[in-house]
Amino acid sequence: MTLIASTLNYKRPFLLGDLLISSRGATKSIQFPTNTIDVTQYLDTNTSLAVDLYQKVYIINKNVAIALAGVVTEMTEFLKEFTIRCSYYDPIDEVAIRKFIEEYDYATKFKKSSFFILLMKPEGNMISVKQFWSPKELWKTTKSEIFEEVYACGTGKDDFLHHTKEQQQFDASSDKGDILRAIAANLGFIAKLLAIERVSLHTIKKNWGGGFETICFDGNSFIKIDEIAYVINYAQFDGDGNLDLPFPQLIQYYKYYKDTLFIVAIEVTKWGRFENETEIVLTSNDCRVDVFPVPRLDLPVGSVIELPPNFSFLTHRLGLGYALITKDNKIFAPSLFMESNNMKVTYEDRKYVELIIDKKMSDLMRSKAKEVYPNI
Repeated sequence: MTLIASTLNYKRPFLLGDLLISSRGATKSIQFPTNTIDVTQYLDTNTSLAVDLYQKVYIINKNVAIALAGVVTEMTEFLKEFTIRCSYYDPIDEVAIRKFIEEYDYATKFKKSSFFILLMKPEGNMISVKQFWSPKELWKTTKSEIFEEVYACGTGKDDFLHHTKEQQQFDASSDKGDILRAIAANLGFIAKLLAIERVSLHTIKKNWGGGFETICFDGNSFIKIDEIAYVINYAQFDGDGNLDLPFPQLIQYYKYYKDTLFIVAIEVTKWGRFENETEIVLTSNDCRVDVFPVPRLDLPVGSVIELPPNFSFLTHRLGLGYALITKDNKIFAPSLFMESNNMKVTYEDRKYVELIIDKKMSDLMRSKAKEVYPNI
């Protein structure tokens, strides 16, 4: 059970994949980066439960990337064979990819799985986007003013597409077709999904989520975006739609090390708070820290995952998700992505975490939330 997706972003394509791997034989769910509690009690144990976290989106070479969903053994074999085939070409072209797709033995090797492949093809001074996905009947697509075209597959596809259509307002300093706009839209959207998962387990109950990877094309090659802190904030509206400063309950830092994704999940119980005219500074040493290694599917059996020297970090790259709760327990989940010197997260391994928030941004978010409060 899974979610893989692609957004076109006016010729700035992204691949997105969740991390959850589930099994019908499981009796207990694993812990997730979004929640420290045992979530099994909130799930239907007669269906699939999460048993592991794995990467599902991959950069094959500078102009080819792939997302996979389905059965682990089928996905792994497809990934290995496709990687080998692509290594024969420099660069691989549309004809070679179509040949691989047409020749692959789906009947015996890919019966319960799916893929989405992106090929970036130079054409003079332009780069065209070529997309390949299969099986066609498992994919759904929709149009979006923010994301242009959205493709999704897996148990989470309907919810994912609903949220992309639901997100009507998006403010950006760059124009459509700009890579910075595409990054802000997609990473902000992931922050929204993580906030919803944190407070409701909505994604987990439908066997998708657990975290999300992204791949984008930066104009020269595909890259996986990391060194980002997703900050999940919680607040409750009063009867008039006012909000206090939302409480940052959870910080998730994504970083790749030796091909393994490490998620440092910092759950904060209490913050110390200082404000000046331009920023809000929150500091805490009252927190729980968990580290989640997320390996590649094709990691050789018996391999040992190498850990980084420590898990300290400093990043100005923040995805902020908000779970804002009304008096009748409805969830409003605005989100944004910022990479600015005015905001940062600093974590000193096992010692403290500090979050600096731009005060003007925080005030603006609360003001806009109050405007939409009557319609939630």
